[in-house]
Amino acid sequence: MDLADCLGPTFVDALAQISDAFVGENYAFALVGATALLLHDVDLPRTTRDLDVAVAVAGGLEAIRSVLAAADLAETSIPHRYTTRNRVEVDILAIDPTTDSPSEIRLTDGDRVEAITLPEAIEHSMRFPVGKSEVPVAPLCLLIAGKLHAGRTETRPHDLDDACAGMEAYEQGGTRRFSVNYADLPSLVFETAGAFLAGRDTAGLLSTETKAALDASIASLLDDRRLSDRFASGPKRRNLVSAYRLGLTMGAGT
Repeated sequence: MDLADCLGPTFVDALAQISDAFVGENYAFALVGATALLLHDVDLPRTTRDLDVAVAVAGGLEAIRSVLAAADLAETSIPHRYTTRNRVEVDILAIDPTTDSPSEIRLTDGDRVEAITLPEAIEHSMRFPVGKSEVPVAPLCLLIAGKLHAGRTETRPHDLDDACAGMEAYEQGGTRRFSVNYADLPSLVFETAGAFLAGRDTAGLLSTETKAALDASIASLLDDRRLSDRFASGPKRRNLVSAYRLGLTMGAGT
């Protein structure tokens, strides 16, 4: 994929700047969020103008502020948000793997943000070429998982939309949807098989604890009014989310 065609040269330059900063310090990181979905050829129902980067580093964000400054990334009024040389906003989601809660991001203002699936997104990232280097990008199935978790509340409605777009696109251009045993899974149809496969693939990448936390989030989401008949897109959303949960529950071995 030509990233310049997909994101435009401004975002490509911003990615290269961030990559150079972290690669030079040997930090494990991955692009997540809406921009990562675009790189997986997901047709989002909205535009995105920023980058989300997860990075694993002992000490969290405070430990890498000097590295970010040296890479010419400028701080903003939001503690974890920076801007690149070409004024692209970047949210740095720093995970401290040495703490008791490696799936939690501790911000400098004292707030804590759940980072469910982010450690796995870094660990299982895929490489996309950016100029003369490569940028690690979270797998699509984990991007969907993170969006479903975040989308369980109505305060972030775009996350549910992004998750549904990702599930619709999953394995759309391959042959795996044709290999699903629809006879044994009567709740599935071809249109929701991608969501099922995404959930099944996710199950193989998560710990038992994280999988349980994600399943609880999805269970809560299935009771959300946005997935009800009160909304025109409600039944479609519900079918996709239900199919994803089925795959997550059945696991990678099915």
